[in-house]
Amino acid sequence: MSVPPNLLCGVLGHDDDAFLTAKYLGIYIDGFKERIAPALRTVRDLVGCFADAHALACPCGVELDRDVAWYANLPFGQDCCTALAWYDTEPEDQIDLNLELKIAFPSPDVPHSTVHLMLKPKHNLPNLPWRISMGLRRLDGDLCRVAGSRERSLPTSSDFEAIASTPGCFYVDRYDWIAQRYGGTDVLRPRPRLLVIRRPAGYGKTTFLSTFASYFDSTADRRLFPLLRNGDEGLPCAMLVYSLDFAELRLAASEDMSDDEIREECSRVMRQATQTFLARYGAKLQQPVPNLDENMLPYEAVRVWALKRGCKICLAIDNYTAPFLHFKSIHRNHGQFRRLERAIYAYMLAHIFVDVGTGVVVRGCITGQVFPTDRSLDVLPFADCPPFAQRTEDLTYSPECEHVVGFTRGDVELLVKAFLPDDQDGQAAALSMIGDETIYAPRDVLQVLRESPAAGSLLL
Repeated sequence: MSVPPNLLCGVLGHDDDAFLTAKYLGIYIDGFKERIAPALRTVRDLVGCFADAHALACPCGVELDRDVAWYANLPFGQDCCTALAWYDTEPEDQIDLNLELKIAFPSPDVPHSTVHLMLKPKHNLPNLPWRISMGLRRLDGDLCRVAGSRERSLPTSSDFEAIASTPGCFYVDRYDWIAQRYGGTDVLRPRPRLLVIRRPAGYGKTTFLSTFASYFDSTADRRLFPLLRNGDEGLPCAMLVYSLDFAELRLAASEDMSDDEIREECSRVMRQATQTFLARYGAKLQQPVPNLDENMLPYEAVRVWALKRGCKICLAIDNYTAPFLHFKSIHRNHGQFRRLERAIYAYMLAHIFVDVGTGVVVRGCITGQVFPTDRSLDVLPFADCPPFAQRTEDLTYSPECEHVVGFTRGDVELLVKAFLPDDQDGQAAALSMIGDETIYAPRDVLQVLRESPAAGSLLL
């Protein structure tokens, strides 16, 4: 009989590059369609053909075992390697090789987007393909899981690369949104303004910023990123990321500090950020880095070094509202607020935003907390500085951006069901504790899951 055209066969230890199909057999086995296919009767016959084709085409160099196969029945969504990354054979799924093909795989009842049959090599492979051994694999929606382990875990870091390098870790990804809105190589497309987004503590601002920065970092390991559902828009140019964290500014007593003391504190954080930038990229690009000249502005060293290597800059600022949170009253006419705002802009941001205007800084994301004031009295630091106001876009209250920093109800339900897959009572209990909100704080959701009795020994 002929092989159902949508029958899909996977191979243990291989990614989707080694999928075997009827079309694959017709390409690699001479006379398959005319002579061999009509004579196929049993699963054993089909497994033998798949093994022959694998031997001819797969670069692994390991022969397939012709005496064993399993019903896999692995449905997959956006990323077919997801189905392979955690598959494990079960004795009850082993198929009788003497079973007739028309009974084992009755056409047209063979479902699409499913790995139906699984074979195994005669010997273990020395190295697993990266698509099933590392990086984020898409499960459903924005929910991903890192390949490489059957243990289930949750993020313990806000650093994207650390999360995406933790085997078995679940992660709600916003990579697609970033790529669609800020990616692309179309030179005629207007350069987007730098994104500003504010949320209360615990909503995953730093994690989102880290994801954004990693996407535009030309030196990042692209194998860590999940498959883009709508195609990769690409990067507009080579970029290096300059990161600042305003929470490192020791300005809680700024009312009692002189202007010179505030300037020196701003300069200290800028020097530290610049040294971190040069050390990171000097090592990654194996390029010499300069000693910081005391007479040179710290950011200028970053600018010169990046441009000499043909790179533009992506700006990543975390906790940009942190220097102002200690004020009991926050409004535009507050004297100490205005004094500190002007100082930080002059000593830290002014030169950077000149480069935003000239196209040296081409992408950027700025995150911070929302001040505890009525929304109608919302205060946006640096909004009175024309370059900042003209070259940034605050999407804090934008409906299109509401879901980007924080979890939606859909995210929460997918995460709970995936993390507690075999315990409906545990799922219901976790969802009940999490509550019913429009947008959820990831920190709270993850804490509920960690403390759930249903989690048992799932956590690493």
